[in-house]
Amino acid sequence: MSDEESLEEQNLINLVFFHKSKLKKIQKGVSAGKLFTIDERRKLRKYGILIYRKRTWELTEKAKKVIATTRKS
Repeated sequence: MSDEESLEEQNLINLVFFHKSKLKKIQKGVSAGKLFTIDERRKLRKYGILIYRKRTWELTEKAKKVIATTRKS
């Protein structure tokens, strides 16, 4: 893994950890639009945490995996 990929992966982990409580609410069905500003949603989409699909915001599989692994620690 290159340094750039490693840095991107760490950014993803840090963002997920920072927003973990809100991301868990999205998993339970709460609208991301009620939890995050437009700029925050754009940032989370850019880093591969959120995806806009079928007129709703969802967590990516990558973000779900990070939440699952951070839940244990």
